[in-house]
Amino acid sequence: MLFEPTNIIPSILTNTGTIAVADGVSIEWQVNGNSTLTRFQIDVFENTTDSKFVHSTGIVTSNPTPYALPFYGKDRLGEYIPFLYAPMSGVQNVTWSDWGLTDGNNYKYKITQWYAANNSVVQKNLSQNLTAGNAYYFTYSQGGATYYLYFSVSDDSIFTNGNIINYSIPNQNAWVLDYSNQPNPRVIEISMGRSDDAPGEEYTQLGGAAAAVVSTGEAFTTQSSASAIITRTAPTLSITITDQSGSTISNNTVTNSSVYAHGNYAQAQSDNISWVRWQLAVANASGTVDTTQILDDTGRFTPLCWSTVTTGFSTENQRRRPQNMR
Repeated sequence: MLFEPTNIIPSILTNTGTIAVADGVSIEWQVNGNSTLTRFQIDVFENTTDSKFVHSTGIVTSNPTPYALPFYGKDRLGEYIPFLYAPMSGVQNVTWSDWGLTDGNNYKYKITQWYAANNSVVQKNLSQNLTAGNAYYFTYSQGGATYYLYFSVSDDSIFTNGNIINYSIPNQNAWVLDYSNQPNPRVIEISMGRSDDAPGEEYTQLGGAAAAVVSTGEAFTTQSSASAIITRTAPTLSITITDQSGSTISNNTVTNSSVYAHGNYAQAQSDNISWVRWQLAVANASGTVDTTQILDDTGRFTPLCWSTVTTGFSTENQRRRPQNMR
C-alpha cells in the first residue's frame, strides 16, 4: 500500500512555499510505501476557514518519463526517488494562474494517490439531483444480507444526476466520482455510515438502479494535512550606476576610479527584503560575469539603503552587482 506523501514542494513546511502564479506548475513529492503509484489527483483550495475550492487536476492517469505511471518511489538500491508533476498544454507549461490562482493570496492543496489493492466497492449511480440539508440512504446486498449506507448532503453541487457514489467495504471510506470536473473526473471524499438496520425517518431512500458491489483492484490514500503555499508576484531588480554628483553614467561606462551603484527593487505585494549581497566581479564586453573572478564581496547584510560606492577601478571590465537577495 501507499502512505501519505512527504517532502512536498512547494510547501511552507519544506520552506519552498512561495510561488508566482505566472510560473509553471511544478509539484514534487516523495512516494512512500511498498506499492507503485498508479494514479493521482491534486486539489487546490483557498487557505481560509471556508477552504473554497479553486481547482482539481481530476484523476491523472499518465505522466511523462522519467516520472511515468506506474511509478515506484525507490531505486534499485532502496533510495527514494522524488516524483514530479509538471503539466503541459501543448508545448507550453501550465501555470498556476491557469489553475485559477492569483498573486497576493494564500492557498493549500492535497494530493491523493492510488495504488493496486484488493478492494470491494459499492457503487450507486445517481439518477437525480440531491438537495443540501437533506439526508439519504441506499442499500446493497452481499452474502445474502442487506446493508444500509447513509449520509447527509452539505454541498449539493457534487450530488448531481450522473455522478457515482462509492463506498469501500474493507476500508470503510466513501467518495463521489464527479464527472463535471473536466477533462478528468474528480474524486471527492464524503462522510458515510453503514448499518445492518434501516436509518431513521429523516433519511430518504435513493431511487434508481440498485447499488452494485464491484472489485476495483485499487485503493487510494489522501494527504490528511494540506500543503500551504503563498502567491507573490516576482520582484523586479535593476542597478543604476552614478558618478559622485549623482548623475547616471551613460551605458554604465566607468571613466572614473570611483562610482556609486544603486539597487532598484519593486514587488507588487510590498514584500520586504531580509538581506542584500553586493559583489564586484570581472565581466566581458557582453556583460557576462566570470564568477571565478570575484574581486570584492560584501557578504549578506540587512540593507539600510540600496547604494554602495566602488573605488579603485583600473580596467574596463570590472563591475559590481547585487545577487542572492531575499
